[in-house]
Amino acid sequence: MKRTILAIAAAASAIVAAAPASAATYLTDLGTISTLPTSFRPGFDIATGDVDVLVTFNLTATTAVNASSFTSSPPPVNFASASIFAGTFTARPTGTAIASSTTQQSFNGSNFIGISPTTLQQGRYTIAVRGTATGATSIGSSISFSAPAVPEPATWGLMLVGFGVVGAGLRSRRRTIVTYA
Repeated sequence: MKRTILAIAAAASAIVAAAPASAATYLTDLGTISTLPTSFRPGFDIATGDVDVLVTFNLTATTAVNASSFTSSPPPVNFASASIFAGTFTARPTGTAIASSTTQQSFNGSNFIGISPTTLQQGRYTIAVRGTATGATSIGSSISFSAPAVPEPATWGLMLVGFGVVGAGLRSRRRTIVTYA
């Protein structure tokens, strides 16, 4: 009887130990972004363990997006990645990210991770930040939206003059003709 109970207990503990750990998911929706420039600073109170922070938004025009997330300390969150995905997700996104970063930086006891400025077309997007909290803490984020940069007319003119000078130089270059006896 004891052996049967021990066998059942061992089997139950093996099943529990084999179950995959799930990350706590924190969601927020910024809604439709139509006025540029604008920025948001959503914050999240985080429990200990694996963390997925998902921020969704809708763009009405081509927009430059700059996103960074950081933690307050103590204790810091150890960030694994930050990515932008097309579409809306309510759990950890799958598929190919439009832009991402896996480089965590530390400053004054806080860890942070950011995504380089990225130009996105009209549509629905999700910013996903993954990490592990070593204790109860909070994550603050800064997400800014602006019109994409367009060069000034003088810059375009100077670039075209430069191409013309290079082309003229290549065209007028003397050519050496090699003859064999």
